[in-house]
Amino acid sequence: MTTRPRAAVLAALAATAIGCTACASPFTVTVSPARHQAVPGRHPAAACPTVSPVVALPVSPAGLSAAAALAARFAAAYLTRPPGQTPGQWLARLAPMVTSQLNAVLARTAATPALWPPGQPPDSAAVAAVRVRDLAAGSVILTVTARVRQAGRAGITTTLAVTVVSGAAGWAVYDVEPATAGNTG
Repeated sequence: MTTRPRAAVLAALAATAIGCTACASPFTVTVSPARHQAVPGRHPAAACPTVSPVVALPVSPAGLSAAAALAARFAAAYLTRPPGQTPGQWLARLAPMVTSQLNAVLARTAATPALWPPGQPPDSAAVAAVRVRDLAAGSVILTVTARVRQAGRAGITTTLAVTVVSGAAGWAVYDVEPATAGNTG
């Protein structure tokens, strides 16, 4: 993702946050310099419309909520492998949530025995937090923090960077990495 869309979003948010200096209302924008002048004692309310900062976001609040919910579901499924579950079953659980490109990568992972060591795999993951790392039109990078547990052991906390993209069928996971390794936006 380029910094240009991010810069445009930040500029739009900054413009709305500055607000209307004449009426001191937050989250407003100047409609027209000629129509909107600070006149002591007189300020037409219609000249100072209130605009939510959400208008400047490249993803709707409903879309962002759906992307975050998918990222949380995916991270929980990605991080867990109940006892007795085969790599193929793990992949089948993830497949409906991912793009075809990521599915191919996950299929290679599932087919690599060295990546499936014997022993007790993580049998549950509880998502603790989902945060937005970057927004662009049609994609969101979220960090998902989860507590991963194995039977009889203390859990560990891990954070993933999950890239979710919008397509004709809705949101799908496009990429996943440890949050410290990439997907910085």
